[in-house]
Amino acid sequence: MLDILEEIRNPDAHRRELLPHQKNLAIGISGRIRTTIAEYFSRMETGESYYPRIECVQDNYGNSWTLGDQTLLVTGRRLRPGDLIECSVSATDPLGEALEFAVAAVSSPFTYEWKESGDFSIVLDSSHVKHALSIQIAIRSKREFHAVVDMLFGKIDDTVQFVYEVLPPLSPAHDR
Repeated sequence: MLDILEEIRNPDAHRRELLPHQKNLAIGISGRIRTTIAEYFSRMETGESYYPRIECVQDNYGNSWTLGDQTLLVTGRRLRPGDLIECSVSATDPLGEALEFAVAAVSSPFTYEWKESGDFSIVLDSSHVKHALSIQIAIRSKREFHAVVDMLFGKIDDTVQFVYEVLPPLSPAHDR
């Protein structure tokens, strides 16, 4: 499988974006490799062999978090109301079961919903204006037991936070 991935993306010969079918093939191969690794760890009878975990989170501003990094990522990005934050979350369950994903801007009002996909978008508004707006990403399995109880999401298995600075909207006089 790694040989196939190597053929898809040879950085010396290809200085272009992957084609859609190449992206899908790479996603499928990486998913199979992640599942094999998760199955291996599931045989070792530890918390890591039971609880799902987030492997990677990327946003549309070039920020990326991977397994092993600190769970709080200060992005250094300054945004304004009307800006869009998109993020893609990859996670695995060592037991191979389906996961639920949730993303929320920790502000008032605080809302989120659980869904079966790790792709999210949040349009910032005036309620998000603050020096450090935390975007909290959480996953959970559909099983009875979970790794932690989070103050925001309740029973979850893993969480990561991205922090942005959200400035007030530009005044009309400033636009001139």
